[in-house]
Amino acid sequence: QQLEWLIEETTAAMAVYDVYEEVHKLALERNDLHTAMLADNAFWRVHLGALQNALFGILGRIFDKRKDAHSIMKVIDAAEEHIGFFSHGALAKRKLGIGPKPDWLDDYISTAWAGDRQTIGALKKSLEPHINRYRDVYEPLRHSYFAHRSLKPEQSVGEMFEQTNRIEIGETITYIRDLAEALRQAYVNGREPVPGIMNYEREREEHRFAVRSVLEKLSQWPFKGSAV
Repeated sequence: QQLEWLIEETTAAMAVYDVYEEVHKLALERNDLHTAMLADNAFWRVHLGALQNALFGILGRIFDKRKDAHSIMKVIDAAEEHIGFFSHGALAKRKLGIGPKPDWLDDYISTAWAGDRQTIGALKKSLEPHINRYRDVYEPLRHSYFAHRSLKPEQSVGEMFEQTNRIEIGETITYIRDLAEALRQAYVNGREPVPGIMNYEREREEHRFAVRSVLEKLSQWPFKGSAV
């Protein structure tokens, strides 16, 4: 259940990030689409603001430090503590279900990853730079601007935004999505959890295509000039 939650959250983070980035990219590269956006500038300001709020909300949940909350760290800790979830016996039971034993099962199980705490520990270690990046740069913004409005923030909002980097946070989002999928493949299919193997380009291109499709349709419709 914790892993299913993490898959949902990291998938949502990637989708929101991709849509936000594609809107910005098209506004810079396509004058016709930028003109269409300017015609309804108030809507697009709200839309981009909502995407930004959604992303900070999702990341806040994924990296939540509270003891009573889900988080990516708790998922990895649970995997390490209950390493038996990944044993050959446990995998065989999941694959077998309630039906008769298939002929291929023994060979499949014999080549599956059996689960070891060293591998999970390495995953936990690889996550540390992304946790630190979130804690240092994005958590202060979430606490002082998005989730709350601090009366006396340690830094101004402008100074906090200056420390952000959309490329770097994109790398973090891709990594946590990849880590979640690696754990799912380990649990469901007995594959050793090694981030970086999966390719999400088809999924991500669907997000980008949807943005282009909407904006290109809007650019072809008659519209009034921008009120700004």
